[in-house]
This record gives sequence, structure tokens and C-alpha cells, in this order.
Amino acid sequence: MAGGAGRNRSKGGVAGPAELEAYVASLYAILGYSVKTNVPLGGQQIDVLVERHLEGIGVTRVIIECKYKTSGSVSNQDVFDTISTFGALMKSHGISHCVMVTNTSFSQQAQNAADNDRLFKLVRLPDLEDDLVNVADSLLALKKGYESEQIFDEFLPQSAQGRLPYGKTDGQIENILDTTIEWIEDFGEGFLTVLGDFGGGKTTFLRRLEYEYSSLFLQKKTRHRPLYFTLKDYSFYEGLDDFITGSVRQKYQRNMPPNVFWTLAREAGFLFLLDGFDEIITGSNRTDRAKTFLSLHRLITSGSPVILTCRPAYFVSTEELNELIRLVNLKEGQRNVGLPGRWDAHLFNIGETTTLARTSQFLFDKYVDNTTLEPLLDLSSTVANLDVFRPAQIDEYLTKFDADFQEVCNSGWKEVKAEIEKIYDLTDLMKRPIMLSMIKDTILQGQIDIRRHNVIGGAFSLYDAYTSLNLKRDWGKSKGRKLLNEKQRQEYAKLIALTMFKRASLDVEHSEIVEVAKKTPSSFELSADLSQYNPEQIAADIQVTTFLSRQASSFRFTHKSFMEFFVAKSVVDKLSESRLARSSLTEPFTREIISFIGEAAAVNPKLLSTVSAVLRGQTNAAKKRDEGDLVKRNAIGILLGATDIISTDYFSNNHVWELSVRKRAMDGLVVRATTWTYCGWHLVTLSNSSISQSHFSGWRVEGGSWVNVSFNGRLQDCHFEDVQMSNCVLAASTQKTVFQACIISGGALTVRGEFQVNSSEFRMTSLSIDVGVGTISRLSFCKFENCEIADVAGPHYRPVMIEHCSFNDCQFVGFSPSTKFVERLLYEDQIVSKRLTVDEDMTIILERCAGILFIDDTEDRVKMGKQGFKAIGSLFLVAQGTIQSKVKARAAFVKSISARLGKQHPQLLDKLRVAHPGIFAVPSAGQDH
Repeated sequence: MAGGAGRNRSKGGVAGPAELEAYVASLYAILGYSVKTNVPLGGQQIDVLVERHLEGIGVTRVIIECKYKTSGSVSNQDVFDTISTFGALMKSHGISHCVMVTNTSFSQQAQNAADNDRLFKLVRLPDLEDDLVNVADSLLALKKGYESEQIFDEFLPQSAQGRLPYGKTDGQIENILDTTIEWIEDFGEGFLTVLGDFGGGKTTFLRRLEYEYSSLFLQKKTRHRPLYFTLKDYSFYEGLDDFITGSVRQKYQRNMPPNVFWTLAREAGFLFLLDGFDEIITGSNRTDRAKTFLSLHRLITSGSPVILTCRPAYFVSTEELNELIRLVNLKEGQRNVGLPGRWDAHLFNIGETTTLARTSQFLFDKYVDNTTLEPLLDLSSTVANLDVFRPAQIDEYLTKFDADFQEVCNSGWKEVKAEIEKIYDLTDLMKRPIMLSMIKDTILQGQIDIRRHNVIGGAFSLYDAYTSLNLKRDWGKSKGRKLLNEKQRQEYAKLIALTMFKRASLDVEHSEIVEVAKKTPSSFELSADLSQYNPEQIAADIQVTTFLSRQASSFRFTHKSFMEFFVAKSVVDKLSESRLARSSLTEPFTREIISFIGEAAAVNPKLLSTVSAVLRGQTNAAKKRDEGDLVKRNAIGILLGATDIISTDYFSNNHVWELSVRKRAMDGLVVRATTWTYCGWHLVTLSNSSISQSHFSGWRVEGGSWVNVSFNGRLQDCHFEDVQMSNCVLAASTQKTVFQACIISGGALTVRGEFQVNSSEFRMTSLSIDVGVGTISRLSFCKFENCEIADVAGPHYRPVMIEHCSFNDCQFVGFSPSTKFVERLLYEDQIVSKRLTVDEDMTIILERCAGILFIDDTEDRVKMGKQGFKAIGSLFLVAQGTIQSKVKARAAFVKSISARLGKQHPQLLDKLRVAHPGIFAVPSAGQDH
């Protein structure tokens, strides 16, 4: 591990004695002293000598002795030795005091020894830092405030998938809270990205970390001060420095000079918690995401541990996120936002000419292989995906409210859970932390009677019940004259959400809300004239305490999902009026808003019929293209979210972008000329369907199965993961496309272009590959059983890179692997044939395989000899140029392969003759050789 791998910097904050001296010198410089290091004085070497002029006193000179310890504490003998050494210097050189600074602690005996000398002082490094920035009072207030909140008692640690910085492999993380604390305390640096869907516990996780580290810091058990950044506020500041200044002032209730901040950050004095990267820019594209991510470059690479949260759907693929992390590791990353990344530069955009072929191969072998890439990184950066609550965690949560359930429902938590599990909508929803909390609240408030099963509409219905309940409760609590009634408060909440959406901001001023209300009177009619009230009156009146908060004259929702719900609710309300139905779908709604509307339509046949009619009408109408495409896209998204089994073709001749399809079955579709851009499929079943003449870009398919599917189209920057394909015929032109952990059984797969296939299995599949000039593609850690593998159009100029793959009972109908593959195959075959011990795991395994592998005639690393071919059992390595140009070599090849394949694989031999007639053409007797 590079960049601090293996060092435990957290406990002491510095890596060694020299680093401690330099850091202490910088701290005294910030405190206003003139600083000199390694000063010879009276025959002694002084670690740090500091001076400062005091009015009325003169120059004060202080000797600083630094004691670095990897473990244990500074002893009394260390103190006695220092006092003895520097005692004489203090009088003869005008030294007023001597200070000993350590990165650990002082023993009690050492403190007693120092107490006997008033000119000698002991200082722990954290205490010296506190002289610069004392945040103890602020952290104590934060700690007490958190303990007074409901979440303090309700919190449950979650599990996750992935790994933490400096971890070796991805896997299950049973308790991400404890594991994260262990990482921070063990290494004191690194960058962790935590992904989770809305309501998945991201903010809850960061707030708990903030609480835990406030407690640890106050107990002097850590040196990392937690600093929480609300990233949705980032766009309101002039830049990163301004944002940091504002966040420090908000959290610590004090100003902190930039040099102090960055000095502490460099020495791991903070734990940076960056919440909600997806909330910085609403609806941003890939370029915007990259620029925003790289603008945080200095903070992420400052030296303190950093944790960032985001919704997984915000990034098109894992590769995009990994690429951004890689760019942060580049020294020039912040200035060169457009630099090609590891994926682009080393895998897909290497220009290829005859003279550069060897160079490209060298670069690919060196840098695409992860074994040489990892040490180049300066920062250990990893990703963890938060898991939803498991059954045991749901039980633990509900147990906390057993007495409340007994009082309200006359049932214990077990009976309540049993009733919840009978309701399909709630069974799935309660796996998310925020949803489980909302379900509990609405049950205890009487809004949901679980015994009557009056819950429909999924998340939309739950949010509707929860917000209505709290609006009603808060309005009932209000005393005195009320400006807005319950209905008007709900209207105002929808208007706030609509204003946020239109302004692409999660924080809006009252004046902006009034302006939006004036500009959209026909589509959003308020029953109250907001202009007659000032912000203070409105803010004092609405009192929507549970999901809406206020700062000065601006409003924000406590969770982004509430904004998305209220926008969706306003659309649902307008769809109920036929005159507003089409116009209600002319905005670029996010996939989350579309999902809310779809869930509402799922249980409202009239609403579903209205959306279907809008789509049909728009398809047949000659309307302005841009607006028409947007209406169709929104309508299609709603219909996908509202229908469990999709058997109607909504897609042909339509463009669909930025939509998510979850847990749906598509059957019997015949789709032509559709375009999908940056969409996601999660656990989608596609069966008995065909897709042709279509283009998919940024398409992420996770889980699910494809059965009896015919596909012919273009895949650009797409990612398939954990997808099972059975009896499918797929022909795709690919660019930057990945198949990860997929299982493909039967059928045929033809890929043309640039791609990666990782950790996947192929069974009884016909695989045809055409890499093409100027591109590189790769098969790694894959298993092939009873497959037929071939080049699409003869031997490739650019062969396929293959590593750690096994081929069992496979037939190669003329296939061009990389030279590295052939070299390894020859080596392992030699090892096995001579019955020697393999010195490492076999990376190429071919068992009971037959056919032809083409090799480069000019490749001197694989020597075929004059005959131009080599047989390994029933597998032939063929230098096609040599075989075609030399008649005798060709004749020998034909004789050999006919003898070996004629009896055991006659059908394969016939296929080879048809596919590659040039190498089987042997002159008849009497022809001129």
C-alpha cells in the first residue's frame, strides 16, 4: 500500500522524529514565534528554538525538545536528562523556558519531575494543537445535542459490501461503524466513499461517526476532530476555501485561519465527513460530476481521513467513480479535469499503428494489470455499499418500541412485525432505515392500522401518510392565530419542493418561492396569497418540524427524498386534471421523482390510464421534438414504475434517459430503434423478446435474468453485473462495456469493439469476437465450458487479452488471443507434459479443447519454426502468414490437423475448412509449388 501504507500515523499524528520536529516548528510559527530548527547551542543540538518579542518584556527564547515515541509514554528519566542537559544553556544563552513535546503521553513520574522545575514544561502534541484551535466546547455541545435526539436511541449499525482503505479484498463488512473507526485509528488517513440509496442510512452513519469521534476526542482517545460538511450547501460558496471556512464556523462556532486548518489537516488532525455528493448539482452530467469531484481534491488528499456519501445511481457505473478517485490521486488532477483516466488511457484509447504496436502492448501489459498500478496511487481509496437492514436488525429496532406498540396497538413488537409482513409494500420498504422509522412513526400515530392492511402505493403512500400526519399534528399544536391552514401548509411544502427543483437547489429563499408561485398560477394554484406575508410570518406559522427546516429566511427539507416526494405529489395532483396532464410531464424529473409517481400510479388505475393516454397522444402528435421527447420519457418512466409485468412496447422509436427500472418483468417485447442513455436496470427479467437497431449508452444492468432474448445494437459505456442469460442471441457493437460476474448459458454472443469480461461463466455458448484496430479488449477470471469460440472476421490485428481463464471442452474455430496468453499456454503445457511442479497457480487452463489459435507471425517471443504451426493435443497454434505463404508448410499443417481432428472432431474440422479456406488450400498433385 502506497502513501502511508503500513504506518500507524493516527495515534501520534506524525510518522517519525523528524516529522514531529517539523510539525511542532510549524505550530509554533502559526502561534507567532520566530522558529529555527536543529540549532547548535553550547555544544548541544537543539530540536527547535523559538523566539517572540513581547512588548515591555523584550525577546523571549524557548527551547523545544521533541520526544517521539512509537508506543508507551515519556519517562521521568527522559525528563531528568533533558533538564540536566539544557539547564546550563538556559542561563548562559538567555533561554526563558524549556518545553518538551511528545506525540504520546507523559508518565505520572515524569509529570512529577517537571512540576519541581518551574522553567520546564511538558506538552502533549494534541494540547499544543488545542492552543491553536480549541473545539472541545463545540464538540461537547454537539455530543449532548445528538444524545437528546430520537436517533441516538434508535441507531443501529449497518453492514456493507466492499472494503475500507488499506483493506486487501472486497467482501462483507458486518459492522461498518466499528470497522470504519478501526480503519481511522489504525491508519489515520485514506478516502472512503459510502454508497446507499435514498433512506439507506448514509447521513445517519456520518452523524453517528461525528458523535462517536466527538466523544473520543473529548476523552483524548483520538486526535481526529470530526468536521461535518453538508455538501448540498457547497454551491452557495465561492469555492472550497470559502466552503471550509463556513463549515468550520457553523460546526465549531469559531473562525480558523486557513494555515491552521491545512496544517492540522496535513497531520491527520481531522476526520472529514462529506455528506451528499449527489446533492451538490441536481441533474448533472458526467463532466459536471468530474469537475465537482475534483474541486474537492485538496480536502480529499489533505492527509486527514475522508468519508464521502452519495447515492449509487448518481454515478453511471463503478468505473466512473473509480476513475474520479484515480484522478484525485494525480498530482495534477485538480487542474486537468479532462485528463484521460486509467480506463480511458490504458484500456481503450491507445492509438494503434504498425510502428506503435509493441509500445502499446508494453503499456497495456504494464499498466492495465492491477498488480503494478496499485503502488502508484498516493491515497488508499475504496468504496463500500451500505446494506439494507437484515431481519435481525429490524427485530432489534422494533424491540425498542415494544411498550409503545402495546399501548397504541395492543400488540407487542412481534405481532406488529407479523402484521407488517403480510403487507407487501411494507415488507420491502422497512428494510431501509428511514422507511422503517417512518413506518414505526405512522403506526404509533395511528395513521396506519396494520390490522386493516390499509397501506397501498409503496413509498409514495408511506411518504404521503407520514407528511400528512405531521402536517396535521403540527397544525393542531399551533396556538393563536394561524395564517395557513393544514391544506395550505401542504401546498406550501409542495411549492417549496417545486422551487428547489426548478432552481436546482436544495435550499431556497421565501422570495424565490413567491416568485415561482406567481409564474406558475395555472399549474400550481395556491389557496393563499403568499405575497401578503413576510418570511418571518410564514416561517413562524408553518412549523413543519419533522421534515422541513429553516435557516434565516431560507427553507430546506431534512432529507432530499422529501423534496422529491412533494414534487411527485404535485405532478400526481395535476395529472388528475385532463387539461394539465400533458403539461405536468414537461419537466426533466429525476429518476427518484419518476419512481414516486410510478408508485402512485400503480394503485390508481385512473392515473395509470391518464399517463398511458399522454404517451399515446404524444407518440402520434407532431409536437416540438425536445418537449415531446421529454413528455414521452417521463410517461415511459412512470409506466415502468407502475407495472410489474411489462408486455407493451413503450420503447420503439423513443429516447429514454436517466431512468431506473427495478424488479420488473418484461416479456414478449419487439423493440426497434430505441435509445437508452444513462439508465439502470436492477433485478429486471427480460424474456421472449427482441431488441434491434438500438443504442444503449451508460446503461447499468445489475442482477436479473434474460431468457430467449435477441439483441442487435450498440453498447457504449455500459455495465452488466450478476446477470444470467439463457438461450440469448446477442450481437453488440461495444465501446467501454463491461460484463462482470455474469452467467451466459446457451445461445450466442457476438461482440465487436472494446470490452471487458470479468469473473463470468459461459456454458454451451457460441462466442464470436472482433476487437478491431486501435482497441484493446480483455477476458479475465472467466470459465468457458462446452463453448465455441471464434474471431468474427478472421485473425485480429489486435488480439484479445486473456488472463486467469479456464476452457473446458471448448472448440476454437479460429481465435486470436494475446501473445501473453500463448506464452503462458506453452509454458504451462510444458510444465504439465514434463510432470513438473508448477511454481504458481496456473493462469491458463485448457482441458479437452480443440481447434485453432492464431498467433502473430512477427512475434519473436513465440517461435513456431519454419512450418508455422505447433500442435498441443487437438489444439493448433497457427502463424497464418507463414502457412498461407509456404505451400509445404500448409500441406504439413493440413495433414497434421486432419489426422488429429478427423476422427475425434470431424464437425469442427469442417467448420474450420469453411471459416478459413486459405490455410486449407493444398495444391493437387502436379500443380506448381
